[in-house]
Amino acid sequence: MNSRALSALALALMLAEASSAANSAPPVRATSPVPAAVPSQPEGPATAAEIEAGISRAVELRVGKGYDEALAQLAAVETRLAGLDRSDPSAADARAEVGYQRGLVLQEAGRLADAAGAFDGVARHLPSTSVAGHARLSLAEVQIRLERPDDAAETYRSVLRENPKLAGAALLGLAGLEESRGHVVEAARAYRNIVRNFPSAAETPSAKKSLEAVCGRLLEGKPSTTMLEEIVARGDCLMDANRAPEAEALYQATLKRRMPPEERVSLLMALGQALDAQDRTAASERVYRQVVKLTPGTPEAAWAQMTIVQGFLDRGRLSEAVRELERIVKAYPGTPAQAQAQFEAGSVYEALRNPKKAEEAYRKVLELAPQSPWGLEAQSCLVRMVEQKP
Repeated sequence: MNSRALSALALALMLAEASSAANSAPPVRATSPVPAAVPSQPEGPATAAEIEAGISRAVELRVGKGYDEALAQLAAVETRLAGLDRSDPSAADARAEVGYQRGLVLQEAGRLADAAGAFDGVARHLPSTSVAGHARLSLAEVQIRLERPDDAAETYRSVLRENPKLAGAALLGLAGLEESRGHVVEAARAYRNIVRNFPSAAETPSAKKSLEAVCGRLLEGKPSTTMLEEIVARGDCLMDANRAPEAEALYQATLKRRMPPEERVSLLMALGQALDAQDRTAASERVYRQVVKLTPGTPEAAWAQMTIVQGFLDRGRLSEAVRELERIVKAYPGTPAQAQAQFEAGSVYEALRNPKKAEEAYRKVLELAPQSPWGLEAQSCLVRMVEQKP
């Protein structure tokens, strides 16, 4: 079962039990044939302290494998919650916590179909609560155990859409699922997504280790298909292994084939990165220019041009960098790329010791996108420049 940062309603006991029986030995069912008695509860609406205490008791019972008693305790808490205002966010969080805890109890008790229903109920009916994303992660784990891999994959993807803060956990689960199904390319993509986009996530060390193993298998033999996804995956693995010349050769050979423009753009972008890794910036610039020509005005073209700018900066060619940035400002009106390029132009003008042009550039950022990260940064730069004036 997945671990999570607990809400005010959960207990430290759950943390200590985070890696419990859901993914280990076969669960132990409650053996008593006599239904557990519902604990007596005070009358009237529940207080937050009473709700927390009730859920705490249910967690204790679950940890002690008293599953029927834990379910009865959660049912009693749910009864008390019925008297609370449903529009109150804290009441919704409490209901979600009860549903999530019920799912954990059922999961550990081996009642997987019922557990799936409990987790799905939280995700569907209380999607805005703090526990909804964790319920989705647990639902995916149960779906895997129920041999419903397609459903599990879609559930993991729903976490990426609806609960981006849990993206690392969702991608790691998805990668492991795809790897177990023999989908090596898909597994490598998911692992790499974690490594590249979530470098500080708790899941990253595990993803790095798994990615190395998957890439080893992917590069052992010849490509099994000519599909672009496998070609790019193999190239990425070569780049990870510091084998940029081999990645370049792979991309160059593939580009000789006829293919849709969008596939050609993806390969050209990958080829440019392989050339950059070999410090062949002039060659990579030519490749990125092809991307701009094939897809003018697109995010891919903006990325290619910003990469060209970075190449100029790395080589100390500041005047060429600022000219390229001015082209980007004109080519992508109303886009984040325009605001970024305008801000970067201000930075380059400062490096060129042209404070007047730098100030003009920063003020233009404030006109274009005052509330964007670039706008806020430009405001800070203007304040600094004013303070530095004699």
